[in-house]
Amino acid sequence: MPVTRSSSRQTSQKPSSQLYTSRRADPSGSGGSKKASKSPSNDIIVLSSDDDEPPPKGTLVSKKSPVRTSKRKVVPLVHTRDVLEISSDDESMPKKSSTRKQAQSAEATNRDLERTIKKLQEELKSTEQLHAASSREIEELKCDFYNKDASPLFLSSFRRSKPLPECGHSFCEKCLVDWFSTTQVQHMTANPQLDDSRAVLAGQLHAFVQMVPNLHAYGLHGQQHVRAVLAELRRHRPDYTCPSCRKEVLNKPVEDFRLKELINQIAGLMGETEPHKDTLARRGSGSGPFDHFFAAPAR
Repeated sequence: MPVTRSSSRQTSQKPSSQLYTSRRADPSGSGGSKKASKSPSNDIIVLSSDDDEPPPKGTLVSKKSPVRTSKRKVVPLVHTRDVLEISSDDESMPKKSSTRKQAQSAEATNRDLERTIKKLQEELKSTEQLHAASSREIEELKCDFYNKDASPLFLSSFRRSKPLPECGHSFCEKCLVDWFSTTQVQHMTANPQLDDSRAVLAGQLHAFVQMVPNLHAYGLHGQQHVRAVLAELRRHRPDYTCPSCRKEVLNKPVEDFRLKELINQIAGLMGETEPHKDTLARRGSGSGPFDHFFAAPAR
C-alpha cells in the first residue's frame, strides 16, 4: 500500500511547473520559505491500495479535495506499546455496587463490635462492683472475728478442743471435764457403795469386752455370759455421753491436730504465738485431764 504526501495548501487545478519548480529550488527565499517550512506539519497522509494508480509526480492534492477511498477495508495502524482500553459507563456500575456493599457490611460489623464492647464493659463494671462489695464484706467479717471471736481466750479454748471418737463432736477440754465430772458425781451419789477406782476399772473392762471380735463364735451360751459381764461392769461405771447428741462415750477424747494447726495459723496472723504446753513427761503417768474418767484398755 503506497503512502503519498500531499500539501495542505490550496492550489489551482493546473499548477504551472514553473511555480512548483521555483518553490522547490529556493527554500531559503523570503517569500516562499516560511510557507514551505510550515507545509510538512499540514501534510495529509493518504492511504490507498495497490490497485490505485499513484498520483503523478509534482501534483499537489488540495486539502479540500475529497480523498479517494479504496474498495477494500482500511486497517488502522495500532501501536503495541500504547494500548487504550475503551469502556462504557455501564461496566463500572457493578464495581461501584460491590464497593458500596462492602462498605455497608463493614459498617454493620463495626456496629456489632461496638455493641459487644459496650456489653462487655457493662459486665466488667458489674463484676468490679460485686468484687468490691465482697471485699468489703470479707473485711467486715475479719474485723468482727478479730475483735470478738478471735480473742486470746477464744483461740486458747480452740487449741484445747477435743473431739469425741464415738460421734466426732468437739468441745473444749474444760467443758468436757466439767460435763464428765457432773455425770460421775451423780452416779456416785446414786451408788454410794462404789468408789472411783472400781468405776475406772469397770469402764476399762467394759471397753475391752466390747472389742472382743467374733462374739457370735462363742455360741449362745458365750454371748449370754458376755452380755451379763457387760451389764455388771456398766452398773459400776457412770454413763458418760456426748453433751450434744447424748451418744455413749467409752473412750477418751482425742486430739484434733488439723484444727490445732488452723488455730495456730490464725493466731500467727494476729501476731500471737502458740503457748507452751506441758509435756507428758512433766505431767507424769495418769495425769491426763480425762484419766480420772477413762482408763486405757489393757494390751
